[in-house]
Amino acid sequence: MNSRERSLAVLNHLEFDRYPMFDILTNDAAIEYYSGEKLTFENVVLWSIP
Repeated sequence: MNSRERSLAVLNHLEFDRYPMFDILTNDAAIEYYSGEKLTFENVVLWSIP
């Protein structure tokens, strides 16, 4: 199963071989859009603390 097939399977609630890694996790524009905040050094550091 390639990454495209895997992602489509997850989005369509079908069986898949492993969890896909989504680009949204590192996409600054998406993070700013969904958080409603502009990314700054201070708030990025807060997000990276476990």
